[in-house]
Amino acid sequence: MKVLITGSSGFIGKKLIDILKLDESIQIIRTTRDKKKIKDNVIFYDIYNCEFDVNLFNYFGSPDLIIHCAWDNVKDVHNLNHINNQVFFHIKFLENLIKNGIKKTAILGTCFEYGKINGEVNETLPVNPITNYAIAKNFLRSHIADLNKEHDFILQWLRIFYAYDKTGKTGNNIVYYLRKAIDCKEVVFNMTDGKRTLDFIEINDLCFMIKKIILQDEINGIINCCSGKPQTISSLVKKCLKYWNQNINLNKGYYNYKEFEPDYFYGSISKLNSILR
Repeated sequence: MKVLITGSSGFIGKKLIDILKLDESIQIIRTTRDKKKIKDNVIFYDIYNCEFDVNLFNYFGSPDLIIHCAWDNVKDVHNLNHINNQVFFHIKFLENLIKNGIKKTAILGTCFEYGKINGEVNETLPVNPITNYAIAKNFLRSHIADLNKEHDFILQWLRIFYAYDKTGKTGNNIVYYLRKAIDCKEVVFNMTDGKRTLDFIEINDLCFMIKKIILQDEINGIINCCSGKPQTISSLVKKCLKYWNQNINLNKGYYNYKEFEPDYFYGSISKLNSILR
């Protein structure tokens, strides 16, 4: 099976490749915008600075499916570039592949599509994105879903929740900055009060989920990719410190919460479990 992966140098893309390459039945094709990184099975393509008049399905060697992880400035969720510019390049890119013959697409979405809603969320709930990043992602999902009515391809929209790396060595989140503070031998770690309860998913677990999802064709559409277990930020921090066998003084309440996040939020895993069983 030929699998085309975009965003392969990102937090999720990079770990996903590490997991997929363990399966000898999978041939990985990567894209990169950095010509210095081109090597075997890595093809130069810049979604934001390339022509779309070529047949991308042929250009990438007729892949069986694409896992579309690429997206810029994910942490800058209010940046207008997400909706004014970036999303349209992703639409053109995916449209080209779909219209030229790709039969399966797995695209990373975001739990922020649900909006600021408390409690358990399942894939059938109407969405209400409030950040420009989430609005753009949801616009892409809606557009590709409409395209799915006209063209015969499998669409899997992977709605990603709060991913972290238990080693703290990758990512751009509280676990990464906690590890960085430990490694820099800081004595105090500034954080929120830690009471916000969210659905954290370890990056290895997430990528194994993604592998399971893409290797089956029966369950498609929107799929929550999460743990299904709400956890406070404080408990996540303590768990990581215990795993590292480290201690640091936690200065709780130093930061305010992100205004666009709910206080208590986790994903339903009923649909996911029907794949993982």
